This record gives sequence, C-alpha cells and structure tokens, in this order.
Amino acid sequence: MREVSAGELRRLVPMSDAIAAVRKAFVLTSQGRCDLPMRVGLQDATLFAMLASVDGGSGSAVKLVTINQHNRDLGLPTIQSVVLWSDRATGVSQLILEGAAVTALRTGAASGVATDLLAPIDASVLAMIGAGGQAMDQVMAVMAVRPVTEIRVTSQHAESAASFCSRLREQVGQGVTVSPIRDADVAVAGADVICCATPATTPLFRDSTVKDDAHINAIGAFRPSMCELPADLLRRADVIAIDQRQAALEEAGDLIQAIATGAISRESLVEIGTLLGAERRERNGGPTIFKSVGIASQDWAIADLVRTRICEPNRVGLGAL
Repeated sequence: MREVSAGELRRLVPMSDAIAAVRKAFVLTSQGRCDLPMRVGLQDATLFAMLASVDGGSGSAVKLVTINQHNRDLGLPTIQSVVLWSDRATGVSQLILEGAAVTALRTGAASGVATDLLAPIDASVLAMIGAGGQAMDQVMAVMAVRPVTEIRVTSQHAESAASFCSRLREQVGQGVTVSPIRDADVAVAGADVICCATPATTPLFRDSTVKDDAHINAIGAFRPSMCELPADLLRRADVIAIDQRQAALEEAGDLIQAIATGAISRESLVEIGTLLGAERRERNGGPTIFKSVGIASQDWAIADLVRTRICEPNRVGLGAL
C-alpha cells in the first residue's frame, strides 16, 4: 500500500485540477451515480467515517476523521484524518492519503466550484472568516476563479489572523492586499466573496453588512447545534446551494435552525450539482450562498485523481470521473 503525504498530494493535485474534479463529483452526486452512506460518528462527535464509490469508478474511498478543538492549544490541527483507497476489482487497499490535506483541498475546491458558479465575475474583495487549517485552501480556491486583489482576514483569535496573513502574503505575492481585521462585520462590509470556516455556534456577522450581490461560502456548522450565518441572510438569499440535500438537512446547523424558525423552507435548498448541470441562471437580487457540510464523493474525487496520477501517470484527464 502506497502512502501519499500532504506534500505529494499538493504536487499531484494543484487547486485548479481539484476544482475540476470536485465539480464533476457534485454533478455525479446529483445524478444519483454515487454510493454515499451518511456519515457515521461517535456520539461525542470526535470521530467520523465517510465512505464513497461511483458508478463505473475504479475503486472506493473511506475517510476516518477526528476533530479535537483543544489541539489548537497543543499546536496541532483540530482535524486529523486518513483516506484509504481500495481497488474495485480486487479489494486491495492501494493508497493511504494524509486526510487533513485531502479534506482541506477538496473543501477549498468545493468553494471554488461554488464561487465560479455564483460569485460576480469581477469579484475582487474576499473576506476570510477563520484562520485555521481550512482557510488557506478557501482563499486559494477563490483566487483560482476570481481576480482577487484584497483579502480581509478575521478570526476569534487575533494572533491566528495575524499569523495567517503573514503566511498568506507569501503565497499571493505582490498585487494583493492582505489585512487582519478584528471585527467580522467590518471585514464583510463591501466584500464580494465571503468564506466562513469556523466552529461557531452563533452567527459570525450581521445580515445588514452583506451587500446584495455578494457570494458566501460557509463550510463550518457541520452539526445541528452549530451556526455561522444569520437567518435573515438566508431568508433574503437569491439562492442557497448545498452539496447534498440529505446531508445538509441532517448536519448543517445554519439551515436546520433557519428551517425550524420558518426563515427558509426545505424547498429553497438546491444541490449545487443540479445548478452545474443547468443553464447559467440570472440573479434576481440578494446574496448567493453555498452551504457545505462536506460529502464523501468530494474525497473520492481527489483520491481517484491521485490514484490515476500515481498508477497511470501517462493518462491524461481527471481519473475515472
């Protein structure tokens, strides 16, 4: 069995390719071509297992994830995981991938897909709320599809925001302004794209600070008790895109709480895969939102692409997708 480190993963799968792979995975999911059992976990929500296979695919992916918010105090990522790839024909486990990198890359890529689909074509100001392990890929994905010239970073921990900004400046180079902002409402005001990647249990900013043509990617709030987005923002949204309906209705705290209070209805949610497979829609006013809890077909897409580039290096394209 071949081990794939975070560094090798990044070398094999640049962000642009990850976005293309995840885009196809979303379409396959909405077409019902993915076998995706619901995520299972321990009752204290510290360990999850996610499984996926795709019709006609060459194998299956299983991801084990642990989440420990106290790891921040130990200088460790809050999310630890591995992804196991098994060959469909033989059942042999061929690859074990560093899962935190897979998760960050595919989650960033998902936001890249949504941003490319829904954000203003000339979006240049990005507000990044959260400075943890998911933040860099969120920023890189948005920059891969939009001409970003200003990035505002805010975090519950000011030192984390400052440190992340220093690392981010090295990545984006000259021509892009990167600033730590203490107040989330200030960071969000006037932003074209807003990315939220936090463990928040209450809304991160006020609805009134978000302009009508903004696009929001919200990837936190993966449990019913969690929440990043204000209900009023969801109520006035032009579209609320989700990765998968069943997963969103069982796990997305923002949506579950807004539905419970009548701010939105279940019918207002639309799988992003169906939007990707349709003609480009005209905006009717109001922000656009992509609410993601993460689904296993995203992990499958990245793992299959890695498998192709390791096992079939002369093959051109995006694996079996």
